[in-house]
Amino acid sequence: LVLGGTDPAFYDGSFTYVPVAKAAKILPYWLVSAKDISVGGQSTKACNWLTGCYMVVDTGTSVLAGPVNTVSKITSLIGNVSADCSNVHTLPTVEFSIAGTTFDLGPEYYVLRQTTNSGSVQCALGIEGVNAGVPIWILGDPFLRKYYTVWDAEQQRVGFATAK
Repeated sequence: LVLGGTDPAFYDGSFTYVPVAKAAKILPYWLVSAKDISVGGQSTKACNWLTGCYMVVDTGTSVLAGPVNTVSKITSLIGNVSADCSNVHTLPTVEFSIAGTTFDLGPEYYVLRQTTNSGSVQCALGIEGVNAGVPIWILGDPFLRKYYTVWDAEQQRVGFATAK
């Protein structure tokens, strides 16, 4: 955690900054506007074509989360994740189109690995459907593991750079 700056030891390249959505003045979250989510280059039509959708950049959520019906479509496009992790390397990339920039997540980020009591590793998809009452997405730990993130309250923006 770095307050008031960044630590270049933890990211590569420069930051891509996206404005905080106007709805963030109403909702107490760091919201960014998005246009779509694609899986392996195929659009899921996750966001309204005219208005887009909102995504919360959230350190307190351990998964990616979104509306149940769209998450169902995304998980169908991804396919099954073997509990023994044997097929993770074959799964597609998930792409988030945020403020004109595509942020991609390979399966090494959105598949969660857990070591059992017996010492074996099990895998599960780190994308969950939620009924929040509004079509909102949560970019939790899988996204934040890939992208070093800066919350800039003064300029009302969020910056992303590839984490090391």
